[in-house]
Amino acid sequence: MDPTDIQVVRLPDGSRVTIRAIRDDDAPMLQAFVRRLSARSRYFRFFVALAELSAAELKRLVDVDCGRAMAVVALSERSECSAIIAEARCVLDDDSSSAELAIAVADEFQRRGLGT
Repeated sequence: MDPTDIQVVRLPDGSRVTIRAIRDDDAPMLQAFVRRLSARSRYFRFFVALAELSAAELKRLVDVDCGRAMAVVALSERSECSAIIAEARCVLDDDSSSAELAIAVADEFQRRGLGT
């Protein structure tokens, strides 16, 4: 996804979300997103028990090497201030023969078609 591309999609329930590439200035919103996830959702996303991201992990997640990875966020249009409600990324392995895919959806948006 081109960093300037923004897509507005309508979920099956009629709510609208904005999908765009993650940016460096999204770090505070990404940290808030991770904190809002349930312990179960954080575990399924990161495969460890954590309450929040370390500064180094947060920097790694927002500072994307566009030659080897892609990361997008979905933002809610429900509130006055935008909030990340989902994050997805694909990262090539070192030998570029396979990739790792990760998706996290805010608990209140799960089972509403956003992950698809």
